[in-house]
Parts: sequence; C-alpha cells; structure tokens
Amino acid sequence: MTKPPSYWTFVWKEKTNRKFLLYGLAACILQFIVFKLLYPFPDCFNDSYWYVHAAVHQLDISIWPIGYSKFLAAFHSLTSSHIALIAFQYFLFQLAAMHFYFTLLYFFNIRPWISNSIFVFIVSSPLTLYISNTIASDTLFGALTLLWLGELIWIVFRPRIQHLVVGGVLLFLCFTLRNTAYYYPFIAALAIVLSHQRIWKKIAGIAFPILLLIPFINFTKNAAYNLTGTRTFSLLTGWQLANNVLYFYDHIHVDSIELPTAASREVNQLALTFFHRSSPLEYRLFLNSTDGNVYIINYQSPLKRYFVGLQKGIDHPDMVQLWGRASVDFEPFGRSVILHHPWEYFRYFVLMNAGYYLLPQLSDLKTYNNNRDEVEPLIANWFHYPATGVTSVSKDIQGYLFIYQVFFFLLHIYFVGVAFLIIVKARVIQFPRRTVFLYCLLTTYLSLNAVFSASVTINLLRYQFIPMYVLLLTNLLLTENIFRLYAEKSKPKLTEVTYNPTPL
Repeated sequence: MTKPPSYWTFVWKEKTNRKFLLYGLAACILQFIVFKLLYPFPDCFNDSYWYVHAAVHQLDISIWPIGYSKFLAAFHSLTSSHIALIAFQYFLFQLAAMHFYFTLLYFFNIRPWISNSIFVFIVSSPLTLYISNTIASDTLFGALTLLWLGELIWIVFRPRIQHLVVGGVLLFLCFTLRNTAYYYPFIAALAIVLSHQRIWKKIAGIAFPILLLIPFINFTKNAAYNLTGTRTFSLLTGWQLANNVLYFYDHIHVDSIELPTAASREVNQLALTFFHRSSPLEYRLFLNSTDGNVYIINYQSPLKRYFVGLQKGIDHPDMVQLWGRASVDFEPFGRSVILHHPWEYFRYFVLMNAGYYLLPQLSDLKTYNNNRDEVEPLIANWFHYPATGVTSVSKDIQGYLFIYQVFFFLLHIYFVGVAFLIIVKARVIQFPRRTVFLYCLLTTYLSLNAVFSASVTINLLRYQFIPMYVLLLTNLLLTENIFRLYAEKSKPKLTEVTYNPTPL
C-alpha cells in the first residue's frame, strides 16, 4: 500500500492546493489593504474598553474571560500598532480557516463545486473583515476554534499523540477566551471516543485538557475571591442569570421569602417597581432599546439601578470590583428564581431566545464605533493614537451585514430539511462509516452550541460566527453525499477517505 503523503506535502506540493493557498492569501492581503483604507482604526464598543482596561492594569480577572486581555498585553509588549493587531487577528483567522479546509480535503474526496464554494466563502466573506477589525475576542476565539476542530478531525481519522496534545492546548486557550467553550470538552471527548486508538490513550486524551483547565479555574476563582470575597469563576454569571429571569418576570409571582439573601430581595423589589411603573408601550420600547442582554446594558433596568447604588459614597470606584460584587449579589437571585420557576424559564426565555439564535442580532456590528467619532482616552493611549478622533468610510454602511442573519436562518432551515430527508429515506441514503463519524462530530458541535446559545444568553451575530462556517460546511457536504448516493447507489465508497488512514 502506498504511504500517503504528509499533510504539508498535500497542501504545498500538490499544484491545485498550492494555487488555491497562494491565490487565497493574495486575495486576503488585497482585501485587508482596501478595508483598512476604508476603516483606518479598529472598531471599539463597550466590551473593547473592558478588555483594554484589564490589559492596562494587568488584571487577573475581569467581567469577560481574561484570555483576550492577556493576549492584548502580550501583543502590546511587541508593538502598540493597532494595524498590526488587526492584521494579526485577520490573517490568523484566515489561515486557521484554510487549514480546516485543507484538512477536510486531505481526508475526503470533495467535488470541486463543493470545495470551491467553501474556499470562496472563507476568503471573500466581508463579515470576517468586520469582526477582525474589532477589539474583542471573537476573531481570536474563532481562529482557535477552527484549529481545534481541525485537530479533532485528525484525532478521529488518524490519531497521534501530537494531535491529542495540540487539541488539548487549543481547547484550554479557547476556554480562557470565551464562556462558550464550556461545552468544548464534551465534543473533544466524543472525537477521542470515536477514534481508533488504545484505551489508555483515549483516557489520557480526555484527561489532558481537564488537567490544564483545573489550575486556570482555581487561579480565576482565587482572583475573584481577592476582588469580591467570593470564589466564583465568572464575574458575569450573576448578571447573566438575573438578566435572563427578568425577561419573564412579568409572567411569574416571586415570593420574597423564596429569595435566599437580602441583596436578592432588594433586586426583587427594584424589579417589581420597574414593572409596576412601566406601561406596555414603555416596556416594549425598553426591550427594543438595544440588542443583546438589555437588562445588563440599559441603565433603566433594575440591575443597573442596583449597580449604581453600589457606587454611592465611593469617589473613585473600581468598576471591575463593583461589577464583581454586583454579580455575586445577583447570582442567588437569578438561580433561585430559575429553580422555583423552571417551566416559565423554558417557556418565556429559552423559547424566545431560540428565535434570537436563529436570527442573531447585529448589535455592535450594526454601526462602526457605536456610531461615535471618538474613542475613550483609554483606547487612544493604549494604541498611541495622535488624538481620540477616529474616521471611517461610513458608520452605518455595515448594516448590510443583516444578510448574514438571514443566511444563518436559511442554513438551519436547509439543515432540518436535509435531516428530514435522510430520516425518511434511511434505506436509500446510507453514508459510509467515516462520513457518519464526521457528521456526528460536526452536528454535535452545532447542537451543543444551539442548546447553550438558546438557554444561556441573548445571541449576537458575532457569537455565531464559527457555527455559521460549520453549518455551511455540513450542509454542503450532506448535499454532495446525497447527490452521489442517489446517482450511484451501488458505489457509496466514493465518499471514503482519500489516503486511507488507520482503519476504524
């Protein structure tokens, strides 16, 4: 049996793949130059200031996972250039996406129209440019997620120790960047279980990222304790839980006796006052006042009124500490209400939020720099701007990105339709085992993301950036395999692995 070429030989020495790689990089360079001429400065919104604040003050915990702030601090030690930072984010993501693309080509025979469609989407999507131009963790998290998913494919089809190690490290890095990575260990465990390797290697592969995460979790909890007096992993948890329950607070009756702390009873009173004073029209305007978690963002909300109360009598408050203290106070309130009203939580929040998942909000991507001509001095000083003013071709032209909201919705409709067809035609549409394993991995990722997104937080388009990539890829591969199996029912092996890796 002919030994398969190495991955790098496959990418670089096969003429077609090398041509795609070079053309893709050239297209990315050209697009980036044009884009930065139109948008010379990074796009900053509320999250950006929290990230930079934590980097400037070298904090070990902030309201968002600390990984991106640590990355900003490390990058700043090399250069303060904002153009260099945005270029690094953009090209890292594009290289990660191309690596994921070539990994699939390495293991599977994919028709040119399918592979070309995937590659064009990777290289030419303007959404990538806009998200990469933000001072936020989205692009870095997305790049590491695609690299991690690529390693999982290697683990399933050709497991080696180096892939287990690299995959574990990438999972750990994702965990430090975004709370979304909470469910990543389950996907990694599935990939390892599906792989063909000795049981001790599977156990070690599942345990390795957990062993990396435990010290980080303890480190974060200790930092939270020093700041708030409570060992909590995230300074956002309490805010998120309280925000979620307030979306259905007008549908339930909360007995203050049920609430476990004095602070939670105070929040309950603020919430009751808010709903009592709001007419239906005022409440609807309040909910539509902003995208995202409105009870966290809008200063008229009970949560923000409680937060403002914590600042009274403090001349120069430490905002991260106050945010953490508020989160600690909100957590028993939100948790208690959810435990006492689980059906209402599902009916009035989860089902509502499922709509936001299918049509994720543009939020901060709707306008450039929150439609402002200036940034705060914190950002200007960090990147050594000549002044606080920033310019762009337009502050609101990027509103056309709403097409990606529709696109994400249509991808789900198509996926459900194809899944229904497969179930109905199960006797005809029978995928090879290797193909089934790939779909099992990708659909598990998509399913856990959907459940997490609908049940935990209001969704934004930039949160569904990578799931959109994976969903498009899954739909295209499903379509190709169905066409092949219908056209050549007697030859289902056309979808098998190109280079015959270790048999499963």
